Amino acid sequence: MQVLRRGLPRSIYSTEEAIMDEITLIHQTLHQHFGWHGARLRFLTLFLIALFRVRTVNFSDLSLAMPSNAKADSRYKRLQRFFSGFELDYGDWAKGMMNLMAMATGQRG
Repeated sequence: MQVLRRGLPRSIYSTEEAIMDEITLIHQTLHQHFGWHGARLRFLTLFLIALFRVRTVNFSDLSLAMPSNAKADSRYKRLQRFFSGFELDYGDWAKGMMNLMAMATGQRG
């Protein structure tokens, strides 16, 4: 496993296919609960994967852990833009997160 600066693992997945499977599954689950367009849902999916990996809200760490071919600086700026100009419906957010947790534990609700 390759390690990026600050000791962050390059990937917790064994193959590119496994990464895509996880992204697709999370994206589909989020799509059921949010009326957002595809690019915003994809970003949220990548953000959540990074958050699960590094378990911090530090944008520098998150930008390194996001599974993307974009440069880390671009991912960092994307995080800043997303959180500076977007309001979340916390009810929808909570429902989506509960469904993700159910998915992670093998339950369906």
